[in-house]
Amino acid sequence: MLKLLIMAKKCSKCKIFKKNIEFKKHRCHADGLSSQCKQCISEYRKTPEVRNRDLKAQRIWRKKNPLKEKEYCRRFRESDHGKRYIKDYQIKRHYNCDLETYEALLKSQNFCCAICNRHESNFKKQLSIDHDHETKIIRGLLCKSCNIALGEFRENISILETAISYLLKHKKLRLTG
Repeated sequence: MLKLLIMAKKCSKCKIFKKNIEFKKHRCHADGLSSQCKQCISEYRKTPEVRNRDLKAQRIWRKKNPLKEKEYCRRFRESDHGKRYIKDYQIKRHYNCDLETYEALLKSQNFCCAICNRHESNFKKQLSIDHDHETKIIRGLLCKSCNIALGEFRENISILETAISYLLKHKKLRLTG
């Protein structure tokens, strides 16, 4: 019974006994844990008054400490978590797609461009998401060169066919000439 009391604690907010892992660490308290459970703290911090208060305090701190803020942002952008977060945000914003979908598509294409079939390790930048500009449906992942080429041809099949005919015509002339 004594061991049970040590492994559990009563939340001062919801009055429910919960496991110690459901409480944040707090070195000022005798048991080393906060008096409220993580869930109650989370619900409290989501209230509009507290959220607005915290955002205001953050804005004030950033104004007073621009160099520290700049350094913090730089370290975040360079961290693995930051890079993944930014990549996920950009994919969601531009293509209404998540990073998991991008990675699944990349794996299904064997990490290669869908047109030239070169591996992504051959490029400095990641493969671009190719999508239909009218329907916004994602078609595949392309290298920068192939993506720009499609854009320059305005995704017009007849222009692409004309370009192919042009190349074939001049290849035949080179071979016969």
